[in-house]
Amino acid sequence: MTTTPVASVQLWHHIVQMIATDPALEEDPTALVGRLTTSNMTGRVVEILLRFADAHAVAGSIVSRDGPFTYIVQTVGDQIGTTSAGWLHLHFFGRVLQLWHDDQHLAEIVRQATHRDDYLTQIEAIDKWLDAQQAPHDLDERPALVRDRDPSGSLGSDRWRLLLSGSPRISQVPLEYLRADIAVLSPHPATFPAYSEDPDSYHKAAQTMLDAARARDEDFDVYVKARLDVALDLVRRRRFAKVRMLELGWPDLMERVRTPGGIRRLRQLEARILGDTDVEAPSDAWLAYESDERLSEFLRIRPHFRTIYDDQLSRVVGTKEGGSPPARPRVEWDPYANIELRLDPSDETRAAQQHDRPRWQGIARLITDSDDHAWPVEIDVQEFRRAVATLLGAYASAPAILLRPSTTIRDSARLLDATATVEHIGEALWQQTIGSDAGATSRFLDALTGSKRLRLTISSDIAELTDLPWECLRIPALRIMAGLTLKLSVVRRVNDTINIAPRPVGTTLRVLAVHAQPPGVAPLPGARQELRLLRESFAEAEQQGWASITTIEDATERDLRESLLRVRPHVLHYTGHSMADQTEGLAALILNDGTGEPFLLTADKLAVQLWDSGVVLAVLNGCNTGVNPGSADRATFGMCQSIIRQGVPAVVATTRGVLDNAALRFAQEFYQAFMDGYPLEACLAEARKGLYMQGWDWSAWALFAGDPATLELIRLRRLGGMIS
Repeated sequence: MTTTPVASVQLWHHIVQMIATDPALEEDPTALVGRLTTSNMTGRVVEILLRFADAHAVAGSIVSRDGPFTYIVQTVGDQIGTTSAGWLHLHFFGRVLQLWHDDQHLAEIVRQATHRDDYLTQIEAIDKWLDAQQAPHDLDERPALVRDRDPSGSLGSDRWRLLLSGSPRISQVPLEYLRADIAVLSPHPATFPAYSEDPDSYHKAAQTMLDAARARDEDFDVYVKARLDVALDLVRRRRFAKVRMLELGWPDLMERVRTPGGIRRLRQLEARILGDTDVEAPSDAWLAYESDERLSEFLRIRPHFRTIYDDQLSRVVGTKEGGSPPARPRVEWDPYANIELRLDPSDETRAAQQHDRPRWQGIARLITDSDDHAWPVEIDVQEFRRAVATLLGAYASAPAILLRPSTTIRDSARLLDATATVEHIGEALWQQTIGSDAGATSRFLDALTGSKRLRLTISSDIAELTDLPWECLRIPALRIMAGLTLKLSVVRRVNDTINIAPRPVGTTLRVLAVHAQPPGVAPLPGARQELRLLRESFAEAEQQGWASITTIEDATERDLRESLLRVRPHVLHYTGHSMADQTEGLAALILNDGTGEPFLLTADKLAVQLWDSGVVLAVLNGCNTGVNPGSADRATFGMCQSIIRQGVPAVVATTRGVLDNAALRFAQEFYQAFMDGYPLEACLAEARKGLYMQGWDWSAWALFAGDPATLELIRLRRLGGMIS
């Protein structure tokens, strides 16, 4: 049996209407099925749809007694374009695998419990128990599944939260996934490393379990697909309603939204009302709306306009009639002032074996056009590496959604833990570098407060120093992080580059987006979806003639080479797997070889392809694309270093592993800002802020350049573009 989105959505609305007319039908599914006339949409589909027929809105979010539907609709609510059935399949199975990895005994108890009629009641009892401020002291008052696993009460509530919460919670995983036969896997999940250490092993195992489930049950996709189709329909309806309510309540404001740039200014106004003070202030005419308390309350209610992308908003809002809008003066984006932090060994330590020392010792220089200030520093490089290594796991276990009334305390705590870790890293990095010297602190703050925008260039011949998490750098006096503000840009300089004349983008931006998913490599459902979303995002730009995008799926090295010649892109965007092997000193993107096997496009080979290609920016949106695999005894270069040394002016890449959906979201946010006319560095800041607002690991994306001064040219300069 197969079902289409339209059919399942229509059937769900029909079921809800029937239950509203005759509430007794909700308790009698057999009678309900008997009254339905669509024979190919009964049985299993009705059973699934009935589970969330009670869906209703609470404080701007849609909730249901059906945990999986609540999870899906909340995820879709913030990421309508980034949530697919494939991603949900792997996410649910990945959560099951984590349970088997963490506690085999509990996983077996849960699997058996899913076959009992009272399973949903039992799992609901666990949720209530974990969400309570205090667990009951009486062991007999604990939920049945908890008593089965831990009769003596030796496991504390914190341990139970780790086992059963996370994202999604066990109560939010469809029971069909929990019933899956773990015997199809070899090795057993108990032998897996922690998810944060090797997420690919979980992705591959999840795909194996999905294939086995589909082989046993041809309707397996229905469990997620029916919920997702209805969730998408409800969220789209709510977004349409939000726009229409704005039009009815504030027609004068809607007239401003319809003018060129109006959608961006509406988002700026919303961001300010939501508390984001580090956003470009709209004009005085727009700022006047901040005093409207009724409007402020309306904008705080979900869905937010920042989660509705331009193409969706434009279709609902429409364009202003009555001829061309009045001309407005164009104000260029103020350039960044420059300051450089240079890190070198001191004369005493230059010949010493730094890797044998517990802390790196050397000389820091803060360089401006008029000053050069030096001071000794000690940096605990190993401690920063350990702290950063925990971030992927922290964000992976936290909900990839904003805190909302329906989010429980235990889910919120995981996200707060990740945020606290980033802040700790940023404070320690400041204290061990610029903040360790009064003169450096004073000069840096004077430069930061004395200019509208400041570019901090990190420069060193020592890779482990440029690899530090500089995007997390937290300036205590201003309470800001370098990667989350338009006021400060952090650029990692790549030395020894070929001197090539600056390459402006011009008025027509050409983007080449490439993806590959070789068989046998861990699946990335978000990567293929990323190309589709980018095409949708560029649709309006292509119609207007000021941007174009060419996409390649299942790309080979030859496909890439020929497309570079044919398209002559300004921007090369890669989404997919990559590798940075420090043992072998090898960095590569993973493409197809044309016969179904992976092809390693190494850093040096990519550099040759991009030499004299006209590419001004490479966006390498995979794991570890910004990691330099070189070591003290091997002078090799990573993807960024190799292609910049061969003449590509700038690269946006990742400094560690990233989650599939986070990478997808980053691409959307980044290119939306780019098409709005933001300069490259501001686009990166806006994309990080978007990830931060959604609870994703935002600090993994970094900017590399040979000559930071050329970054000002990497910007789409179109008529009616960004006015700052």
